[in-house]
Amino acid sequence: MTPPRFFRVRGDVQGVMFRQTFIRAAHSRGLEAGATNLPSGEVAFTLIGDVATVDELVSRLTQVRPLNSWGALVAELVEEEAGTPI
Repeated sequence: MTPPRFFRVRGDVQGVMFRQTFIRAAHSRGLEAGATNLPSGEVAFTLIGDVATVDELVSRLTQVRPLNSWGALVAELVEEEAGTPI
């Protein structure tokens, strides 16, 4: 199994169904995923699975505007070097 990868996003990502949209997109691609809201207004998420598939999903998160009908929008995405799987 590939090691987990950790990310943090900011933008319009809380109160707009971002986590649910993200997790559904990950699961539909065969990835394991988890996400949590942070007090800063950001969302932290973990992805586990095929490297190319993870890269494709991460790329889509920053290209599709908005991500859902609630207006979820990623303004900035940062990959973290370490974290706790969510």
